[in-house]
Amino acid sequence: VKDEPFTLFGMKNLSPLHVSISITDIVNLDPVQESFTIKYRLFMFWELSLESENMEDFGKKALECGHYYPLKRHEVDLFLEKIPLPKLILFNNMEIGETDVLDIRIYGGEPGKKTGVLVNQSFLAVVRERFVLNDFPFDIQHLTLDFRLHDAVSWNKYQLIVDMVQFHKDCLQQLEWQVCVPYVGKGFLKTFNSYVTIPVIRKSNYFISNLSL
Repeated sequence: VKDEPFTLFGMKNLSPLHVSISITDIVNLDPVQESFTIKYRLFMFWELSLESENMEDFGKKALECGHYYPLKRHEVDLFLEKIPLPKLILFNNMEIGETDVLDIRIYGGEPGKKTGVLVNQSFLAVVRERFVLNDFPFDIQHLTLDFRLHDAVSWNKYQLIVDMVQFHKDCLQQLEWQVCVPYVGKGFLKTFNSYVTIPVIRKSNYFISNLSL
């Protein structure tokens, strides 16, 4: 699953913000409350010049490591003081919470070149969804995650691109639902939001066997 960047109105000048979503679990698909609960890990990657931010020491450490340098907790705080993260939110959440601490890794570090920043964090969210039950128990529902940039700085600086959506194998072992291949669509140009849609097909055997008794 991969998103495509916008190319209209000079948007090519924006810095690509690459996003990947790793879904750990989907539970509580509730047509009464019109919601579902999802646990996922969000990865964001973009390039910047650490030298212009007077933080080239992190780049040097990444270069010395040969691959990437994971920031320690006190270094994460220092990084966030000088470099604000892109403001990316799950817009259609009803309730959301972080389930671990923010992790930041620095890639590259060659002098005079941009370095890469990868941040990731895990979330548990209750998400709004409209359930269409006309074909119950043979219904297909489309669970939607509406990710969007959410402040003026992010709108003017970044271009949201969803590169990948993946599932933990346990997430695919649903009792009532079969999880299908997700797809990504674009929303409003202003907010550069991307919709990650996860089709799920109800397993009708249980309902058929009980209704036929």
